[in-house]
Amino acid sequence: MKKFLVYLGFFVLPIIVLGVVLEVLLRNIPNDYTYKDHYLTRQAVGVEVLFLGSSHAYYGINPVYIQRPAFNASYISQSLNYDEAILKKYGSQLPSLKYIVVPISYFTLFTTIENNSESWRVKNYVMYCGMKTSRSWMDHSELFSNTLKVNIQRIQSYYIQHKENRSCSDLGWGMDYNSSIKNNLEESGTFAAERHTVMDTACYRQNRNSLHSILTYAEQRNIKVILYTLPAYRSYVEKLNKEQLATTIETAKQFAHDYKNVEYVNFMNNPSFQQRDFFDADHLNEIGAEKLTRKIDSLINKM
Repeated sequence: MKKFLVYLGFFVLPIIVLGVVLEVLLRNIPNDYTYKDHYLTRQAVGVEVLFLGSSHAYYGINPVYIQRPAFNASYISQSLNYDEAILKKYGSQLPSLKYIVVPISYFTLFTTIENNSESWRVKNYVMYCGMKTSRSWMDHSELFSNTLKVNIQRIQSYYIQHKENRSCSDLGWGMDYNSSIKNNLEESGTFAAERHTVMDTACYRQNRNSLHSILTYAEQRNIKVILYTLPAYRSYVEKLNKEQLATTIETAKQFAHDYKNVEYVNFMNNPSFQQRDFFDADHLNEIGAEKLTRKIDSLINKM
C-alpha cells in the first residue's frame, strides 16, 4: 500500500505543480477586468460621470467626448446586478460622482449574466474585481473555467507572442467594434433579436430590484441618473417582441417618474443614426459611439 501511495504521489505531484503554475500564469495576464478594477480603485477620485451597462454601453459610449471627467465601467454581458455590485464596491472611491448613466436595452430587464451563455464571465468579477458574487469553486479558477487548449493559447499569446490582452481604452471604452469591419446588418439584426427575446419574469423582478437599488443609491447621494435605450438598426428593431419592448420602455419611464433625480431617453429609433454608425444591428461602431456620447453629454449639461 505504501509503495502504491508513493508511486501515486510521484504521478500526481507534478500534475498539481503544473496546474498551480498554469493558474498563476493565467491570472497574471492583464485584462479589461483588472484594468477597470485598478482604475476604479486608484484613479477614479475625480470621476464625475460613471457609465454602467452591457456591451451596448461598452462599445457605444466613449468618455473622451464627455466634457466632465468620466469613466466607462460597463462590459460585455454585464447585467444590472453587476452594475449594482460595482457601485457597492467602488462607490467609496468615487467622491466626485455626480452622474450615473445606465442603458436600458431590450434585454436588460429580462436577463442576467448567470442565466445566459456568457455565464462564464462571472469568474472574472470574482477573481479580478474581488466581488463575492458566486459560491461556485469553478469561478475562483482560470484553469477550470476554460478548456486546456484555450488556456495554453492564452499563455502563448501573452507570454510568447507578446500580444496585448486589453481591449478597452484608458477610459474604459471598447475599441474592437471598428467601422473598418463590415458586418451584415440584416442577418445580425435577426439573430440578435431572437437571442435577446427572453421574457423571463424571474429575471425581470430581480433586475427591477437591482435598478431600484442603483437609483436609491444615487438619490441618497444627490447623484443624477440618466437611463437610456441605445439606437439600433431597423433589422433589429423590426424583429423585437412588442410586449417585451413595451415592458422595457414603460418600466424605464416609470422609474424616471418615481425618482426626481432620474431622466429616461429612448434613442432606439433616433433618425440621426444611420447605417454607417453601426458595427452590427444592435451595436455602434466608433462613429456611432462618438455621436451617441455627444448626445449623452448634451443631456448631462442640461440636467
